[in-house]
Amino acid sequence: MRYDAEHEQSRTGFFPPNEYHEAPSRLYDIPNYLGSASNIRIDRQDLGYMRAPHPQAACFAFESAIDEMAYALKKDPVELRLSHDATADPISGKPFSSRFLNDCLEEGARRFGWAGRLSSPVG
Repeated sequence: MRYDAEHEQSRTGFFPPNEYHEAPSRLYDIPNYLGSASNIRIDRQDLGYMRAPHPQAACFAFESAIDEMAYALKKDPVELRLSHDATADPISGKPFSSRFLNDCLEEGARRFGWAGRLSSPVG
């Protein structure tokens, strides 16, 4: 998986580029993950963390790419994610003390009626 992230950044602020790749690599067990990041300086307020498991909006693009990859592979996007669950932190190598990502994905799919959805993207 190669993920090149470009992120808006204020003229004087600093959001560490390594933050772009910690969330995707920790969400999924991807043995060949290569990520790069660059900050695009514009006139805007300083960045900060968002609520959710992802530290910034750049992870939305990664998750969208996972959906597109699943469609190209003719796989269910939830099942693709479930099949790549990590059991240890790929950055530190330490096993997770607890991990409920797959439980959340399965429960969310159930509550949203995922099984009854259209399998092709709607645009």
